[in-house]
Amino acid sequence: MQGDRFMRRFTLFVLLAGLLVLVAPAHANDPPATWTAWLHYGRHMTLIDSNGDVLREVDLPFDASFRYELLQVSPDGEKVAYWMRARSEGVSYPSLITVYSLADNLDNREIFTYMLPENVRVYQPTDKHKAFDESGSFLAAAYHVADLGWEIVVLNIDIGEEVYRLTDEVVPDVDGEYTPVVRDFRGVNIAFALNSSFPGNLAYTWNTATDTVLDNLAYLNLHSDTFAPTGEVVMQYAHDGRFYHDLFVYDPVKRARYPFFAISTYTADVFFVQNGERIIDQMYWPMGAANWILIERDGTRIDDFGLGFYSPGTIPAYINVAGVRGTVNGFIYTLYFELLESRERLPLPAVYEVNTRDDTLDIGRVVWQISMKDFHAYFDSPEDAYFDIAWVHSDAPVGPFKPWAQLAELVYAPTPPPSAVTITPTLIPTPPPLFHVGQTVRVQTIDGEILNLRAAPTRQSDILIYIEDESRLELLEGPVEAEGFHWWRVRLPDGLEGWVVENDGDLQTLMPE
Repeated sequence: MQGDRFMRRFTLFVLLAGLLVLVAPAHANDPPATWTAWLHYGRHMTLIDSNGDVLREVDLPFDASFRYELLQVSPDGEKVAYWMRARSEGVSYPSLITVYSLADNLDNREIFTYMLPENVRVYQPTDKHKAFDESGSFLAAAYHVADLGWEIVVLNIDIGEEVYRLTDEVVPDVDGEYTPVVRDFRGVNIAFALNSSFPGNLAYTWNTATDTVLDNLAYLNLHSDTFAPTGEVVMQYAHDGRFYHDLFVYDPVKRARYPFFAISTYTADVFFVQNGERIIDQMYWPMGAANWILIERDGTRIDDFGLGFYSPGTIPAYINVAGVRGTVNGFIYTLYFELLESRERLPLPAVYEVNTRDDTLDIGRVVWQISMKDFHAYFDSPEDAYFDIAWVHSDAPVGPFKPWAQLAELVYAPTPPPSAVTITPTLIPTPPPLFHVGQTVRVQTIDGEILNLRAAPTRQSDILIYIEDESRLELLEGPVEAEGFHWWRVRLPDGLEGWVVENDGDLQTLMPE
């Protein structure tokens, strides 16, 4: 085992030195694909699967007079949003948000453009942006305008109009120059961080329906990752006041943040891997060394892999952190190599996958690659060269998961105010009911799903929390019929109250004790 790991590390070292011609992955007798991913380089995007097969290729109609910074690929993988800025930046220069279609057989792929104010600044790292909502029909553009402050606008891509706007006047007590970064966009709620040159960030949740803004516990550090199916967030957070550089989780079911893994050194980035079952963390040590560690949700340390400059037997720390994405069986990543004289870092156009289900971390296998000549053909200027994994998708079911370790008392998120949605529910005259007010019931879900607790008996109202399977609830009011569902107002053991559906159409979600 040790000899095999040494050989894998040696192979990657030679690769990073630029002395090895990459060998294309074999496709004979490929197993069924477990994921697909959009790769982004220059004006070109390539859709691949886990076997390295190319499913789609798209050349976007870029204008050479602009630089294009990727914001996000939509959740369905059919659209991509870019921030465009003029290459000649004077006192006043144009800047735009443009959305292109990634669907097949479209002659004109540009489907939406929004002109930004002059002299704006947009936060750069693409892995931190969550510009699209879950439907892919709305996009949140966040930026800072010189001498004016920051703004977030919500754009309806289908009709080409701005529908909501938030300005820095909502947090008047914040001093300093901040750039907003949208971190999550679910329904009517937009979670965003205010990034600055100072340690840490400020974070808020903006409810576009009620136009209210509350403190957010999940995105106080940009070194975090969101598991989209559940809304959980893992983060390195050094400003809790009780702990130093530990790993935290924001749990949307409990609506709380707490540490789950103790660390004694600085953490750079943390990611969900293996379909959300595990976490990898990049730790920095003195003298430029770095380690990746594989962690269970319950805080168990599974394996670690050294990537230090000065550690014998390890490889240089040239993993592109922005290019790490979780997959069903582990994670994929990209690399760059550093020219020794100029210290310039150049991307390698290749994708690697690490399988963590065998409880180990190593360099993985080459999934896909192209030649450097073909790679650079897609760039208008050599200094623009980059290589990103822009989007990863899998149809595999998620969960059930091990419970999170809880190393300290929970810090709870503020409770949202009631929704302003107006409804006219109708009381249901029924025979002797299965449920009655005052009764204790239990929640029934399947396949790791969760039950929404809403502020009012309508799907248009705010989601207060997500309720797990087998949770106990007290019925306070109902049943109420609205939108084809039977709703009950319930109370959780911690006292939080809201509305849930008795049956979601396919499953009886409430069951008698």
